[in-house]
Amino acid sequence: MSDQAVVDKEAEEWAALWEEAKEYVPPDFGEHEQQARALLQKAVREAALSFPIHTGLGADNLAPRAIARLSDNGIQALVLLFLAFEKLGEWCDILNLVLIVLLPRAEGGRRPIGLFPALTRVWMRARIWAAREWEQAHTSPSIYAGPDMGAQKASWQAAFAAEAAALGANEHAQGLLDLVKAFETVPHRVLAEAAKLKGYPMGVLKLSIAAYRLMRSVGVEGVYSRLIKATRGITAGSGFATVELTVVMYDLIVLLEAKWARILVTKVFVDDLTLAVTGTPQVVIKVLAEAIDFAVEVLENGMLMEVSTKKSKVVASKPSIAQAVVEAAVSRRVSSTKYAKLLGTDAVGGTRRSTKAFRSRLAKFGGTVHRYQAIRSMGVNSPQMVRTAGVPAVMYGCETFGVSDSCLEEARSKVATAAAPSAGGKKPTLVWLALDGHSGTLDPSFEAHVSPIKQWALAFWDEWFKIDHLQQALDAAKGRLCSSLNSWWHLATGPTTAVLATTRRLGWQCVSATTLRIDTGQVLELQLDPPVVVASAVKDAVRRWRWKKAGSILPGLIPVVPDRGPPIPSS
Repeated sequence: MSDQAVVDKEAEEWAALWEEAKEYVPPDFGEHEQQARALLQKAVREAALSFPIHTGLGADNLAPRAIARLSDNGIQALVLLFLAFEKLGEWCDILNLVLIVLLPRAEGGRRPIGLFPALTRVWMRARIWAAREWEQAHTSPSIYAGPDMGAQKASWQAAFAAEAAALGANEHAQGLLDLVKAFETVPHRVLAEAAKLKGYPMGVLKLSIAAYRLMRSVGVEGVYSRLIKATRGITAGSGFATVELTVVMYDLIVLLEAKWARILVTKVFVDDLTLAVTGTPQVVIKVLAEAIDFAVEVLENGMLMEVSTKKSKVVASKPSIAQAVVEAAVSRRVSSTKYAKLLGTDAVGGTRRSTKAFRSRLAKFGGTVHRYQAIRSMGVNSPQMVRTAGVPAVMYGCETFGVSDSCLEEARSKVATAAAPSAGGKKPTLVWLALDGHSGTLDPSFEAHVSPIKQWALAFWDEWFKIDHLQQALDAAKGRLCSSLNSWWHLATGPTTAVLATTRRLGWQCVSATTLRIDTGQVLELQLDPPVVVASAVKDAVRRWRWKKAGSILPGLIPVVPDRGPPIPSS
């Protein structure tokens, strides 16, 4: 097939998903004229300047930053134009085209990203504060959106709860529900009704939905399709998309918490819904199956969205419990598994160790090493490229299971090969000493040690769990690890055992869940020392640990007697 034929075929599939042929019934937005505050010139100019210089361009071929070059009078005219659009709830005809770029997914297939016209993008960025205000007013410990509520926090908390249950001799199960093309299938009527009930700024929402109704053309690598007009969906690439999806999901969270407040833990990150239960086998099976059925009923019959039977999974402390949950759930949307992916990290029920996600990321990075070497030969600063793209990709999520000695050395070697090809990945400790110098942190060892310990510190500082709960988990983890005659890492099944194994490698001691004695004898009190101080102490310890490794490679490198400072008096 020609490139055009391939794109046209893709476009027809997406047009069917967007229900192009369906008659569109405009949502009822109600009265909304006074819901959003005045739009200021300063907000529009700052919105334009907030776009990266090399951001993708829409069909108008206009960089959003260029709008900041307008005079004050020009910006004021644009403000009046935006207010007119908001009052009408429509965009002008000249802006009636959105480029939908299909980007490849790591797991296969493609995902659509909308490149709106520059004026539409600037308006979204200038008005985003209205959505953020609503988000802040509707915060929930179950909704991971907004500041300090990211995916890594959600995955760490889920992993801790699973491991703590196992350490406390309880059973635990998680239901991971996945929505089919969530952004693309949100009904506009459902979104508008939910927004009205929750006090979301309807004038902003009306113009946002109007942007999703603009004509669109699907493109792959510069080849574009015919024009399509969607009747449903919130376009990824819109500044409001994630908040609007939260608006849709909010009622479900409230209902779940009301029905099972004392036993069910619910977590929502964008379109990923996780339901978790701890207790006896009977309680876990009954409650989780009922909660899954309830969530499926609300999502599919109330919100008119589809729960994926292929990707929705149940993992548990025992495979038999996961299977029992599946059999008890009458909705038939979930299947049992020993391994699932939770927000990019491994989910295995809290009783086993898993490095599958880590090894997958490391293997993918290994396949890109030649690219780093190529750009280095062209004079590009490859260590800087590795710092911004390589290490974060490889070490993502390492705080949930920690990084064993063997995995860490493999990561250090591969990343060193990309940053310094001439070294060939040999003796990475010496390579990292040379690359990092006195204060650098490019070595993956920093992330491998900082992340598990800092997340543990954050759990206290931000009160993610009660201190007693954390202490009980730590005591049980110590009992398990200290009884082992071999490496602790094969027993590291979650954040608690990971932090013990990580601190041990540095020569630290967990005196209690809130007290750490570091290798120099200094004591860190997690209820007094903020996480940033703890992270700084970890970095210093990694440097000492690394120098010791270098000393074992090159005997005599580290002087027995200090070679700087005042002379030591003879006795």
